[in-house]
Order: sequence, then C-alpha cells, then structure tokens
Amino acid sequence: ASEQIMTTLAIQPWNYFYDRILINSTSLRIPLVSKHIPMGFVLASIALFTILRWLIQTIVLPSDVFGWPPGEQETIRGSNNTISILFSISLCHLLLTLLIQRVGSIVPSEKITDAPRIWQNGVNASLDFCTGYMIYDSIFDILVPHRFNLMALPASAWCFLAHHMVTSFCMIGCRIVGAGHVFCMAMMLIGEFSNPFQNMFICMERAINLGDCCTGYWVLHSYRYVQLSYAVVYFTCRIIIGFPVAFYITYDLLLTKQGRDNVPVVVSMLWMVAMWGVMIGSIPWIEDSVDMMYKFRDGEEIKGYLANMDEL
Repeated sequence: ASEQIMTTLAIQPWNYFYDRILINSTSLRIPLVSKHIPMGFVLASIALFTILRWLIQTIVLPSDVFGWPPGEQETIRGSNNTISILFSISLCHLLLTLLIQRVGSIVPSEKITDAPRIWQNGVNASLDFCTGYMIYDSIFDILVPHRFNLMALPASAWCFLAHHMVTSFCMIGCRIVGAGHVFCMAMMLIGEFSNPFQNMFICMERAINLGDCCTGYWVLHSYRYVQLSYAVVYFTCRIIIGFPVAFYITYDLLLTKQGRDNVPVVVSMLWMVAMWGVMIGSIPWIEDSVDMMYKFRDGEEIKGYLANMDEL
C-alpha cells in the first residue's frame, strides 16, 4: 500500500499540470481518422525546453561557478546537452514510476482505457513530453545550426532528424489508436536511460576542450568513469534489455489475437519497421560502447567522439 501511495504521489504532479494545460489547449486534427489530439502539453514542453536552454546558455554556464565563455559554440551546444540530461532524467523517472505501478499486468498491445484514469494521464503526459522534446531538439540542435537549410544537412543530421520524426509518429499513432502506449513507453525508457550519462561525458569533454576556465579537478578525474558508465549502460539497455523487449513487442503486436484486435496490423507493421530501424541503427553506437569499455580496461584515452557528435 505504501508503494502504491508513493508511485501515485510521483505521478500526481504530471497529472496536475497535464490536466491544467489540457483545459485550454488546442488540438491537432488528424486527417482521414477524424481524430483530435490535444497539443497543449506538447507545446508547453517545447516552450519549457526553449526557456531552460536560454537560461542555461546565457546565465548558468557562463556564471562564475562553471565559467563557460558566453556565445561560444561549445557553450551553445553544451546548453543543449544539459537540456537533454534534464529531459531524460525527468522522462525516465516518470516512465519507471508508471511501469512499476502496473508491472505484471500490462502488455504492449493493451488499450489505454483498460488502465486507471490517473495512469492514463501520466502515460499521455509522457508521450506528449517526449514529442515536445523531439520537436524542440529537431529545431535547436539540427535545423537552427544549419539555418533551416535542409540541403546543407549532413547524412548524420538526417539520421537524427528521421529518428525524431519516427519517434513522434509512434507517439501520435498510439494516441490515435488508443493502444500501443506500453510499446512506446518501453522504447522511450530503453532509448533515454543512457542519455544522461552520454550527455554528461560530452559536456565534460566540452569543458576540457575549453581549457582551464571551465575544467576543475573533478572533471578531469571523473571524465573517464562517466564515459565508462555511459558505455556500460548503453550496451545493457540496447543489447541485454533492448533486443529481447523488441522481440516480445513484435510477438505481442503481430502474433497474438489481442495485439491484432487492439492495433491495426498495418499500424503495427509500421511501428515495427520504425522500432527495428532504430534498434539496428544503434549498432554503430553499440560498437562504440564496446570499444570504450575495452579502451578503459587498457587505460587508453577515447578521442574523437565529440568531433563526431558535432558533425550534426
């Protein structure tokens, strides 16, 4: 009973803001299916990330505490890494709370109306929060640096943009169908759980590149350990947890009667293409994580990762 109370208290703030924003929110009409999807929480999330980015970029990082030079590209990109950390921690906390509350009683294809109302609102908040971040990140981390010139985007940027579009498509899709939310939640959790570790060591590498102004004792001595933490967590999420979960989701949506009844087969097929595309597309990063672990074991310095990220 105490665990139930704690999980309810953890979800309650999300439900409160979701309900308040939803009251006066606009809706997106989806053609062909005559379905209206509330967009208020998505737009509010975009606004929140944008405001936080400005605060971190102009006040927090250039402050005496961190000492990052204002206006520098490293500071601009570092602010986006920080937003990514805050987003992932918030989202993963909500997702873990929701999934733990109903562990053992949910399947990927269940209808969202089968769940308690408070749980439904928490799920919808997580979907809209993630969709808002994907839109925000597409704009500020991909399109703005290239001045919205799509022809100037490198292949790596197109891959990230496609990932964000596919993710948003799955989120909106399960809202339309009224099922498949557990599939989205599982993929969000697997995909975002390693994100704070990744962006933390990227921020630390940026600080080291900026020099003595931004680098303290703890940055220099903990950098490799944070990097190792990312490598271990990423490998665990993608290989040990991710692929078995992906196989189970595929089985439930396509090979069970409930899956075919609750989610149209065509929609499930599109979701599976998206899910497996992301899983297979993560193989180069899995290889990188393995390489990081080997280099840590051998005491070698890992170079070039930040340069590859900044090609975006």
